[in-house]
Amino acid sequence: MLLLLSLGAVVFSRICAVLLMPISRRLGLRFNWLDRPDGKRKVHATPIPRVGGLAMIVATVVCFGVVGALQTVAPFEIQSVFELPTWPILVGALLMAALGFADDLRDLHALPKLIVQSLIALLVVVGGLRISIFDAALGNGEVALVVSALLTVIWIVGIINGVNFVDGMDGLAGGVVAVAFLALGTVFALNGDVAGVLVAPVMIGILLGFLRYNKAPASIFMGDVGSHFLGYMLAVFALSGTGH
Repeated sequence: MLLLLSLGAVVFSRICAVLLMPISRRLGLRFNWLDRPDGKRKVHATPIPRVGGLAMIVATVVCFGVVGALQTVAPFEIQSVFELPTWPILVGALLMAALGFADDLRDLHALPKLIVQSLIALLVVVGGLRISIFDAALGNGEVALVVSALLTVIWIVGIINGVNFVDGMDGLAGGVVAVAFLALGTVFALNGDVAGVLVAPVMIGILLGFLRYNKAPASIFMGDVGSHFLGYMLAVFALSGTGH
């Protein structure tokens, strides 16, 4: 049952992404949201839209909406399979994507961007996910909570900027993140941790849809809006359940 649901999630989310990417590309061309070659790191021949992340976000919203709807009609025994991230985490994802989009448009300075990334990452702690492996050693008190929150922020911000850093070749960042979600989803499934496990196939399907347009020669890039969104989702998914 779980395998069939996961395959269905991959197929549906990929279809959503494949349909939405051309729309995002046209918007990029229409509003001049382009990544222009500079002869150095950016070696593509012509300006390319860098707003593939917008299509990823819309596809995720659509797919999560379907997952949430299925939870309301599913038998009680399998409702946990359709569990979605809590609202502070979802709001954090949208805010992080908005920060990435602002960086695409305005090329923000590193320090202010890092500060905002850290503040948004704190929403994950509010949402109930954090690195807690040192809680017992630190006495499970305020000190443990502060250390936990700090480590969680470092983890999330680190993954986001790691994804952004590897987004320098066609298909690289999308492929790396897809493999990471596949590995984590497999760990969840093998350990019988089915709560929220559909997040992985949804994200994998969206990335497969994106890679159709991002393989060399790419016709669209994910942009910072995409790398921020994907990095955040991957970091948060890794903190949940047995993925922790």
